[in-house]
Amino acid sequence: MNRFLGMRVRCFLGSVLSVYCLCSFAADTGSKVGEIGFKGTFSDICAHPETGDLLGTELSFIPTPNGFVVLFQQAEGALLKPELLVPKANASRRVEIQQSNQGGAISFSVELKSKNELVIQFKDGQITRNGTPSTTLRRRPAIWSDGQKVDNCR
Repeated sequence: MNRFLGMRVRCFLGSVLSVYCLCSFAADTGSKVGEIGFKGTFSDICAHPETGDLLGTELSFIPTPNGFVVLFQQAEGALLKPELLVPKANASRRVEIQQSNQGGAISFSVELKSKNELVIQFKDGQITRNGTPSTTLRRRPAIWSDGQKVDNCR
């Protein structure tokens, strides 16, 4: 009987410790991502007013124990296959991303201008929907979000 009670107490304490660790982990992850401001989704994806083709770039910052990863989504007529990218270097307001994949290499920097706006600068020859190597992305729900409306390009 005493032994059983001891097991129950140990299980209870183990559960409490697990919940404490998970809460600490979540709080720690949130503070790292929150401190640098890279969180949520930033996008300039829009629909061509005449053809309805999707154009643009979207970045979603996903928290991890060591900071974040970036879900990179481009649209060139339609949504292309999204890619999960790991930043090579980051500062409080700037991130560098370089990654090789089967289709080639991706290289760009991202600079946070405000909590609702960032600038992406492609360094690998890619151009934005505006025909330039850089553009401003604004905070908004991800294109794949349920019911997300896509505005017409201007």
